[in-house]
Amino acid sequence: RIIKMGSNIEKYKWEDIIKTGEKISLSPLKCFYMNLALQKSGQLPDKMFHYDQIGVQGLVIDDPQDYTSSYMLSDLFFQLGLMNECIHYAYNSMVGHTYYKEIAVQTVKRLLSCAILKQDDLLIKKYDQYLSNTLFYRNWKKKNETDIRKIQPIEMRDLLVQGDFSYILEGVLKKNPLHQMAFEYLMAYYLLERDYENAKTSYDRYFSNFNYPSIPVHYAEFLVLYKHLKEEDDHFYDRYPISREIREQFEMMDVLISAPITKQIQKVLEDRYQNTYWLYVKFPLVNISTPQKNEKTIY
Repeated sequence: RIIKMGSNIEKYKWEDIIKTGEKISLSPLKCFYMNLALQKSGQLPDKMFHYDQIGVQGLVIDDPQDYTSSYMLSDLFFQLGLMNECIHYAYNSMVGHTYYKEIAVQTVKRLLSCAILKQDDLLIKKYDQYLSNTLFYRNWKKKNETDIRKIQPIEMRDLLVQGDFSYILEGVLKKNPLHQMAFEYLMAYYLLERDYENAKTSYDRYFSNFNYPSIPVHYAEFLVLYKHLKEEDDHFYDRYPISREIREQFEMMDVLISAPITKQIQKVLEDRYQNTYWLYVKFPLVNISTPQKNEKTIY
């Protein structure tokens, strides 16, 4: 089923990926594909925490150790439009796949896609000729070029030797402040890390660049939590118009978790709040051990 989810990325079948993910147990690979599919189908800011999250390990694969995870990481960078990074991990995947004594066709397709977006005629000819010699993929370029060109390529030559994933996303947004996928992944990264200050900074800096009809649910939940932690007064809501329903939900949850957690309270929390960012913050599935750049904890 994990392989099926990966295969459906090439076919842009985002809802199928989500449906498949709902049938399998929790793992970093499942989280990775689910979050990518949620973003590409426009659901990440509203439904990310409807599914179990294990921190940023389920958002981006850190230091992939095998050809499968390297290829999966190339999936993410391809969708972000970062062609150099995508090619890097696709080649890593190709090298790791050589024990099969042949080149994986999916890697050739990925490299051809990157060559098309980089407008590299020599590489286009090379990879297309390779596929043309196969039975099932001889017309692959002709059938898929329209979908491939929907990706907006971004050239950022220094990213492979720099910092973590949040640094990469910040770099993308500085180059293109209208890159919605980069914004939503950056917000997801900071929310999963419970890095409230950077999440708030990113929200204030970029949110108005996009045509959201209202503040997405998980962003609203985060902002209510931020107001509570910073002890802001209600004028906070003049700048961040959040529905009274969400505000009242948080107030009720704050009362519940302030009391000893009995079985009855636990059931209320699970029934009413299992799909909220607040429950992830209070009861994460994994502990966060990554130190912040200023070496202070986030708690």
